[in-house]
Amino acid sequence: MNKLLRALCAASVFASATPLFATTVPTTCNPSSLSLIVPNASACAGYYSGNVLNGSPTDVASQQAALASLGYTFNGNFSALSTGGMVITSLINGNQLSWNGMDLVGPTYIGIHWGNVPDGTINPLNNGTAGNESVFYLVNMPGQTFITLPNTQGFSNAVLYATGAVPEPATWIMMMLGFGCIGWTIKRRAKLGSLPQVA
Repeated sequence: MNKLLRALCAASVFASATPLFATTVPTTCNPSSLSLIVPNASACAGYYSGNVLNGSPTDVASQQAALASLGYTFNGNFSALSTGGMVITSLINGNQLSWNGMDLVGPTYIGIHWGNVPDGTINPLNNGTAGNESVFYLVNMPGQTFITLPNTQGFSNAVLYATGAVPEPATWIMMMLGFGCIGWTIKRRAKLGSLPQVA
């Protein structure tokens, strides 16, 4: 029984130590695309042909795949994003994306559709095909209410999927289990007299 309890404690401590936001830079992302927004993105995914920022099942699957490659799990409920004001189609102050003045803090996941733009503006590797592409970005926001577009040509619409480093409930549970197991182990060792003496 003690071996089983120790194994469970070790597993819960390991799980609670897993990073919340593991980010992987997709191979489809060209470094020049990271500077299309300010602050610059730390990773991007996409170059989906056409506007995939909508609720159709095929396009939701594309969104989920792109966001997963950036380290975020999108539940696929696009209508909840749009009714929550997360889909925007216009810029404020001529070149800023802002979602109802919401503070953007920490890892922030957005999608932008770039419409009809000159060759190579959005994706330098697009082999002579003009814009009309959707790109997904991971931006580490310093805590402000907007993202700036240095070049607004071709901007169509943008979606905010998530912002802020708020752990999911499952992460909290695993962390509490880990601390509980550590406390149980310390208490048990103290009871058995196996704690080293400090001089």
